[in-house]
Amino acid sequence: MTDRLAGSTLQPNVGDRSLRLQRKPDVSTTVSAHLELRDVSYTYPGGPQVLDAVRLVIARGQLWSIVGPNGSGKSTLLRIMAGLIEPVHGQVLFNGRALSSLRPRERARRIAFLPQTIVPTFGYVARQIVAMGRYPHVGGLGLESRRDWQLVDEAMAWTDTSPLAWRTLNTLSGGERQRVVITAALVQANELLLLDEPTTGLDLHHQIGIHRLVTRLSRQRGWTVVTATHDLNLAAHFSQHVVMLKDGRVVASGAPAEVLTCRRVEEVYGVAMSSLVHPQTGAPVLVPAELGTPSEVRSDAPGA
Repeated sequence: MTDRLAGSTLQPNVGDRSLRLQRKPDVSTTVSAHLELRDVSYTYPGGPQVLDAVRLVIARGQLWSIVGPNGSGKSTLLRIMAGLIEPVHGQVLFNGRALSSLRPRERARRIAFLPQTIVPTFGYVARQIVAMGRYPHVGGLGLESRRDWQLVDEAMAWTDTSPLAWRTLNTLSGGERQRVVITAALVQANELLLLDEPTTGLDLHHQIGIHRLVTRLSRQRGWTVVTATHDLNLAAHFSQHVVMLKDGRVVASGAPAEVLTCRRVEEVYGVAMSSLVHPQTGAPVLVPAELGTPSEVRSDAPGA
């Protein structure tokens, strides 16, 4: 957890949708930008360009999803938003201030980042791992207060990790470990929460539960949340805005129903899609139009 997330006081009680193809941000200038990316480009040393002139204006308290094929630049974009790497070209503003001007500890107190891959620290029990999320907020002695531990225990109750509190990481399943590190991000979160494929490896119950929890906390705390995900349907349901990347470029940005169209998904992912409407929420539900040739269909599948 060296890619430190940022801090807050969480409370119990615990899931919404608006932007278009770019050259300039199409959010009203009257909207208070919490995070703004101005023509951000990035190239890894000795490698190809990963991001190309990305322009985004994210208002405070909104829930955004970043989608796109593997290698489209989603993780790199989140790391730039977190201030862990600086763009080769362009600028990132946080509350109107250059993100690069924030000291690492100040940045960690305000911006929480959950990377896609966590280096296992198997010597620690789950409760200690979650408490590491409070690190940017503890005093000079580096010791957690009674309040810090209260926040840890509350957050573990929300993510259904309390029963894991005294188990070491090496005794947990992949999904259980993922829920533990998500909990660490939540106890660190304060203003901006950045999640890189947070529910990969989780069962359906916990996927939905984590998204509902993050949505609820965003509303209660005014957090801005940006999530990179491969699950287009969860992005459609839980996001107000969706950004679609391909080859490092923003091909669309806006309300889920505006961005996640069959035509655009087919163009970006190369998979023909059919679109349904969720009967309760009205959000788009995308399913592959064809899963295989007749000879590849299971013999026990309907219509086989």
